[in-house]
Amino acid sequence: MGNIFLSILGISVSVGLIVIGLILLTPFLNKRYAAKWKYLIWIFLALRLLIPFSGANRQDVMDRISQQKAETSSESEENDANNPSETAMPYRGMIVEIPVQMTTPINASSGKNTADITMLDVVTLVWIIGSLIVISVHLISYSHYKRQVVKKGRIIKETRILSQIFRLKRELHISRTVCVMEYDEAESPMIIGFIKPVLVLPKEQYNSEDLFFILKHELVHFKRGDVYLKLLFVTANAVHWFNPIIWIMQKEAVIDMELSCDERVTQGTSF
Repeated sequence: MGNIFLSILGISVSVGLIVIGLILLTPFLNKRYAAKWKYLIWIFLALRLLIPFSGANRQDVMDRISQQKAETSSESEENDANNPSETAMPYRGMIVEIPVQMTTPINASSGKNTADITMLDVVTLVWIIGSLIVISVHLISYSHYKRQVVKKGRIIKETRILSQIFRLKRELHISRTVCVMEYDEAESPMIIGFIKPVLVLPKEQYNSEDLFFILKHELVHFKRGDVYLKLLFVTANAVHWFNPIIWIMQKEAVIDMELSCDERVTQGTSF
């Protein structure tokens, strides 16, 4: 698993630099381009964050690390002088240095059994546990909220709302059934559910214009599959939980998701 973590680390660093560049260029991009284009970039970067391998053979890198550990100190110094990248993992022009200490075995003896554990193994284990915790917290919170909506929510049967949804579904070419529920504790309208979608509305009184834009906004989310893309961003964030820039990327992606949805609603252009 160590080689996978090194690949993840290399991707995290390179994508993080791209994210910083995009954030710095946001004022310029917002003036020149629609939010949907930056949203598409976030989607591409999230997918890249979840693909830990590139054209380089990571096993070759690990083999070189193993060879280095078997060499004597004098031979290592000579090889380092001739091959400075011996302890580094290349990634598309970038180099992630691997400290020698991370590949040095930590011997733990118990009777006749001896296990060699490196610092890289320890770091990899911490990474896996952290990723599982982050994704579990999100999934548990989401499942709890959905159960509360189903349990305490009320299915909306008002003709005014249902007829508006019918017209919008026909306009947006949506054929799937969408259940509409009112939930007192909902902070804002939203679409939840991966298999059986539910459009959740807070308990408020809406005039015809507000109702039109709210319902269309949520149905555009539904048509584009934004609920699945949110899961993509959450998963990418969970895998790269150790990188604060990826947390920022997730927040920026959600903002651009909403902005691009508003553009679709108000301008009537396709995604």
